[in-house]
Amino acid sequence: HVITRGGDIFLADDMSYVGGLTENGVAIEHMSFNQSSQTITVVGSNGQVYQYDESSKIQTGVIHSLNDPKFVLEAAANIYVITLEAAKSLLSPVSF
Repeated sequence: HVITRGGDIFLADDMSYVGGLTENGVAIEHMSFNQSSQTITVVGSNGQVYQYDESSKIQTGVIHSLNDPKFVLEAAANIYVITLEAAKSLLSPVSF
């Protein structure tokens, strides 16, 4: 699959449209794929962080409480979000 910044999903072999990952009007700022848990974690342009099931593309969680999330990182079973606060970057662990 190919996932665009706008959240649209296309088949990689013929670029036929499959569906939308994010809700209308929410762009993907950053995303991460976790092969072991089969999830996709997305930082949305609306300041929320979403988690999706990789095979069904169904949303399985959302975090509303982060201040200006920019990037998502995954290490083993841990998920971290980089946020900007007062001109400095913070690395915060999150869970869904």
